Amino acid sequence: MIDVTSLSAYELSQKLHSGEISSVDLCTAYLDRIKKFEKDVQAWQFIDKKLLIEKAVYILLKLKIHMIIQEHQEGRQVDQQLLLQLIWRLYLLVLKLEVQ
Repeated sequence: MIDVTSLSAYELSQKLHSGEISSVDLCTAYLDRIKKFEKDVQAWQFIDKKLLIEKAVYILLKLKIHMIIQEHQEGRQVDQQLLLQLIWRLYLLVLKLEVQ
């Protein structure tokens, strides 16, 4: 596994774009790093870990939906059931985030 916390912003963007890592992987790695060093650094007064992960999942779902639609536009066979499931999950997550 790649230590994403040691990568530059450019490297992170490349790996996110290629799908080598996901937004959820990245957020989880940084939350783990914060947990490891926060007692010494004391940089955070408050961090909403749950909301951060939910937003990372939101980004991941949007990206997957976009990739499937792009495959369809390129004439490739797509799993329509998977696309509908992803859209439904995204819809439910958006509703949940709007309520918060």
